[in-house]
Amino acid sequence: MMDGNARVDDNATISADGDVPEGTLAALEARWPNGVTSAQVVAFFQGCGVRLSEATFRRYVQLGFLPRCRRVGRKGKHRGSQGIYPTVVVRRLAEVKRLLDEGRTIEEIRGLFRVREDDVQEVRERLATILGALEDQLRETPDEILARDVAELRGTVAALESGLRRVAADVARGRLRAQMAV
Repeated sequence: MMDGNARVDDNATISADGDVPEGTLAALEARWPNGVTSAQVVAFFQGCGVRLSEATFRRYVQLGFLPRCRRVGRKGKHRGSQGIYPTVVVRRLAEVKRLLDEGRTIEEIRGLFRVREDDVQEVRERLATILGALEDQLRETPDEILARDVAELRGTVAALESGLRRVAADVARGRLRAQMAV
């Protein structure tokens, strides 16, 4: 398990418009594929010079801007559990901060997030489970052609996830532009 005080990325940067560079997100997701703690997310943003507190983070979860955590037990007697968030919370949080900086209200932001990032994450996790089961079967009965097909499917799933995120963000931005025009 990870240390709750560990930094997410020592060289993390967020652009002036609040976007987290894709390379930074990919590095974050590769470093902690099983998720991050709220303390790590707060440390990431503070390290990038963006004000964020644990209380604000929790409030955004309560408002539905961020997905809820899953509880993961810690090793050792009586150590309890800790909340682990999917790494996509960094992307979503950067978007929320950007919208707030633009003067958007909580209700406007809520309306923009109809296509939710955690829905995309749920699809990705389900597809990863299916692909994992296929890979387990391939280990039991190796087949080179099927192994290539599964590897290709992994790439397709990654492209689908990226496309869904991009379209969801574009839809949200389109709604924002339409609201600003009225």
